[in-house]
Amino acid sequence: MKKTLKITGFFLAVLLCLYAGMRLLTKIEPDQEKIVLLYGENSVKYPDVQASLLGMDVTDKIITEDNIDYSVLGEYQIRYLYRLFGVLPLAEKHVQVNIVDMDSPEIGLPNGNVVFARSAEEDVFPAYTVTDNYDDEGHIKVSMDTEITRTNDSVYESSLVACDSSENCAYKSLRVYVGDISEEEFEPGVFDLFRYDHSGTILRQDGDLLSEAEFGQIYFIGDSNFMNMSEYQWLNPSRVIARYALGPSSFDFPANYNNTPMPRSAAGLVHDLQPGMIVLHMGLSEAGNGDPVLLAQMYGDKLDELQEAAPEAKIFVSAITPVVKGSTEAAASQTEINRANYCLLQMCAEKHIPMIYSSEVFFNDEGYGDEQRFQPDGFHFQGDNFPVYTEYVRDVVKLP
Repeated sequence: MKKTLKITGFFLAVLLCLYAGMRLLTKIEPDQEKIVLLYGENSVKYPDVQASLLGMDVTDKIITEDNIDYSVLGEYQIRYLYRLFGVLPLAEKHVQVNIVDMDSPEIGLPNGNVVFARSAEEDVFPAYTVTDNYDDEGHIKVSMDTEITRTNDSVYESSLVACDSSENCAYKSLRVYVGDISEEEFEPGVFDLFRYDHSGTILRQDGDLLSEAEFGQIYFIGDSNFMNMSEYQWLNPSRVIARYALGPSSFDFPANYNNTPMPRSAAGLVHDLQPGMIVLHMGLSEAGNGDPVLLAQMYGDKLDELQEAAPEAKIFVSAITPVVKGSTEAAASQTEINRANYCLLQMCAEKHIPMIYSSEVFFNDEGYGDEQRFQPDGFHFQGDNFPVYTEYVRDVVKLP
């Protein structure tokens, strides 16, 4: 009995030594030891591998498997295994797979990169949206990279920074205007342009209307609302210079005069006609561009061109009129229009140009355009409301 046990133990020892030797002489050699996989790539190409047992090629006998979860960042493994007769494990090799996120979040600024803030108030973020290919909004850190000290009216350059959990960061440059208004005050129903008129730039109604003859002396330069009023004779066509979507950027394009397309720009026609009074209404097409300060600067440049073309002309700036809530065809939202009108007011005050704020008779109780006064597109006046605008102009404009 003891002899049998000794023989059995001997054979087991030989088998164990043989197994250990075979393990030592089995080689698995992948082409790569580590793979970096970008999040969003939902498959990985296994590295090529060479395998041998006692010098014999057994590559085609290799079994491959992995534990990769493509939806979660982290470290995973590709395992290469060789089992003798498909059962007895002889060798195993791992290739590390790191799934990483290298995409920065995306920042959206619905109101553009200009921010308004009141002096001596707590900092507030601009309206923004942030999305990321991996993290939800709750895991994205958003901050300002420059501390804004609101002690004096000034302009600050800053950036909005959004960093995801992998420390990928995106930046959006900002200009913060510290003064007498904050972003919240531009909201429809809250905004009141008269509140920020500290120099009497906005003309007020007093019930003393211009006569028809006096009104007929005014030249109107503007966009499609003026074109429509000219076509239907609510404005004298020989006193209307207009084009669709007129704005500072398109001011030098050929315009219509007397309901006829002309080869001349508005400034060129003004030079020829030499009007004594001008009402200028433009900018809706560009109010949604995100930088109302730049819009006002460009607007001011066009006013200079008009003044140079007709040095004796008295110019009035008519504020951008409101749009109906939910309008999808207007080029700007009501908030964007409010921001643009605020900047136009500051520009007019600096240039000592009177401003016509007819919006007050086109607003509804919510601070949007009254849908009963506008066509279905939400920004063109209805025909029976043309006189609402012309009567307002007759009320506020006075002859020199």
